[in-house]
Amino acid sequence: MSMAQYEAENLGENVIIERNEDKRHFENRFALRKIALTLLPLYNRLMFGLTVSGEDNLADVSGGMVTICNHVHTLDCTMVAGVCRQHRMYFPTLDENLKMPFVGHLVDDLGGIPIPEKLSEFRGFMEEIEATLRQGDAVHLFPEGSLEVYCPTLRPFQKGAFTFAYDAEVPLVPMILTYRSVNGVRSLFRKKPFLHLAILKPVYPDVNNKRSHEIQRLLEKCRLEMQKAFEKK
Repeated sequence: MSMAQYEAENLGENVIIERNEDKRHFENRFALRKIALTLLPLYNRLMFGLTVSGEDNLADVSGGMVTICNHVHTLDCTMVAGVCRQHRMYFPTLDENLKMPFVGHLVDDLGGIPIPEKLSEFRGFMEEIEATLRQGDAVHLFPEGSLEVYCPTLRPFQKGAFTFAYDAEVPLVPMILTYRSVNGVRSLFRKKPFLHLAILKPVYPDVNNKRSHEIQRLLEKCRLEMQKAFEKK
């Protein structure tokens, strides 16, 4: 056997090994995701006193969707994932977040995808997100852009989530996390408030409108509905 033939066969074997490893990784990740989604509602209920309302609003969406929520807890993505168990979800996040102990691994198993740091890679990333939405999956984004634990107000929104919804022609499903007091014996052990996740009615883009105007309308509409729900708490 010549050196060229040996290298070619060796290369083929390496490709097969890599594909098998990728397949095993995907299967393991999918299995871990199923386990996590089964346990999350109970975990969030026990740890954070999480209650949920408006789940019927999710049932109205059969295809792809962009879910949004205020970002007030390190594990609030798990709360969203717990109520969206019937949808395959993806959570765009900074690569450094996926490297965090425990939380990073959990988000990765739930569908975390790293946001590219290089501007040259961002266009491809946006195209992948749009394709993901068009094939019927869900993508969750925090329009506030950063975490502020138990923030008492709704902060300004960035346009990313609304741009994705418009370009992929899928609805936005706004959600809002609000706080409620801890009463009784549990108040002796927990100083932070309990959480409530309200799922609001879907907001649909009008692709016949001018892109920039419609993206701004979607942002303002979702923010208004979320603000109302936040003040109603």
